[in-house]
Amino acid sequence: MRIANTVFFFPWWGLLLLAVSPPALAAAAAFPLRRFIPYSDAVVDARTKLILLGISAYTFTVAFSVNTLWYQDIELGNAALSFDYSVSVLKDAAQEHADDLPAEIGERIEALRQPDVIVEVVSVLPRANQTFSQVWGELTGGWDELDGAWAQAPAAVGTELKAHAKDAERAFMQLSRSANSPGVPGIILIVIVLLGMVLSGVMAAAPRSARPSRREAIAVDWLMVAGVVIIGLTQWSLWVLNSKDFVLSMILPYFSTEFKTLTGFHMVVGAFVLVVPLLVVLGATVVLRNRSRRRGVGDVGPDAGVPIATEQDD
Repeated sequence: MRIANTVFFFPWWGLLLLAVSPPALAAAAAFPLRRFIPYSDAVVDARTKLILLGISAYTFTVAFSVNTLWYQDIELGNAALSFDYSVSVLKDAAQEHADDLPAEIGERIEALRQPDVIVEVVSVLPRANQTFSQVWGELTGGWDELDGAWAQAPAAVGTELKAHAKDAERAFMQLSRSANSPGVPGIILIVIVLLGMVLSGVMAAAPRSARPSRREAIAVDWLMVAGVVIIGLTQWSLWVLNSKDFVLSMILPYFSTEFKTLTGFHMVVGAFVLVVPLLVVLGATVVLRNRSRRRGVGDVGPDAGVPIATEQDD
């Protein structure tokens, strides 16, 4: 959980380094090893199968992580709606009993769902939220001072307001817990990084034939670079979807109209960066399989199965 929380609070440049550095370092370390790897059909077939296995495992892990993130988004949305609704109910109840409450009580209640309070929800632990604690203290403190006045009012008034206030506090705690719980567990993050490094290393350590053509060598090198970039982009999109800034973009629109465009923007960028690399990875899988099949067919020469004439046949 510590790893997940640390990644959760990374800035955008930290997320970019986290995504690109491991596969790039793995590819750079494995690149010189290609000269020591013999070129043979057995080695090429084993490498192709290993790449296909790595792509399958990596794609499955990424898909699982995306599913977890979508579940987190749904949970965040429900928690934000619940908190907003609880504050609205509390405010309506206070307005119904306005004669028994100070005039500024409505403003104090409304202050509970201001954007600066919500920003602190994903910045600190639930009960350490200074902005919310200050507003809540002023609100409850004002009610404590009215205990004497409420004694003259119906007992149901104080009981009702305190019940609604407790519901709002519980909803706030749930929102804070949801916002501070990254959707991808730390062990999954480690697995994704390790799979990306292994896959990048295997792609970089491509055996060379005895006399490779310049075109073939360039194609292999560019395929390696493309693979590293795809792995980096895929991981970067996951880290962005799992970051504090994205979480804020998911919950702030519920409390302020000026943040409505953030959600759509982040969703489009996240989906584009995530879906495109996955499609390219699947395309690379098809290409590798086709190359493997063509190589198997090419091993059977045009003269295969034709008996060689000898002098005795004459």
